Amino acid sequence: NELKQINGIKTNDDPRPEYFFVLRNSNCPALLLSLGFLSNSADRSFLNSRSNQELICNKIMASIEKVKVN
Repeated sequence: NELKQINGIKTNDDPRPEYFFVLRNSNCPALLLSLGFLSNSADRSFLNSRSNQELICNKIMASIEKVKVN
């Protein structure tokens, strides 16, 4: 998992997609990401950093590319 490589990102290995309406009822492939809480000052600081935003985007794209290849 690419996002696990980023310090400050919490991951959930068991997201249980059956609970998420947006994933269950999509007519196309769907991706739902929760990267932190803006009400949490540490998460907010991490997510407001331009370099962290670029790092997260790059890791997301790398993950998508891995799935796309397989």
